[in-house]
Amino acid sequence: ILIIIIASCTNSNKDNFETHDSLSILFTGNINAEIEPCGCRQFPLGGIDNVLGAIEREKKKSSVLFIDTGDSFFQGNFIPKNERQSSMAKADALVEGLNLLKLRLKVLGDQDFSGGIDTLKKITSNSPTFDFIATNATNSLDLPHLKYFKASFYQHKFFILGVTNPNTLQK
Repeated sequence: ILIIIIASCTNSNKDNFETHDSLSILFTGNINAEIEPCGCRQFPLGGIDNVLGAIEREKKKSSVLFIDTGDSFFQGNFIPKNERQSSMAKADALVEGLNLLKLRLKVLGDQDFSGGIDTLKKITSNSPTFDFIATNATNSLDLPHLKYFKASFYQHKFFILGVTNPNTLQK
């Protein structure tokens, strides 16, 4: 009985942000399957290592909630047949990188559906850190997802919605 009591007293909530006095909500948008930095001298974009550096710097002074706002896994709405294998490998690597970065929420963008629902489920099947958030998705979306995300930070409560414009999705 003592083990049960101790286990019930531990905080198993993976969304306990109360490690600092402030909370930073960091988000990426339109990764477009870019794993490596673009090489630009001014305002360099891309690169999981750049994101890791930014998150680690922020974690020193603040609790962090990391969100992706869509269009992450593929470069466009359609995957050309001759690029399918390499696109899938990049998507798998990107999911692994986002898991290592402790991505918490993933909004679905049109490019995330490029390979179809089955492909999206396959590449994210080993994603222990993040949930999909699809507030305006119909019940016919055959993908586990949250309608909203509710969390608290000390006395503050907040909600996050993930809305995808249905007009951007192409058949």
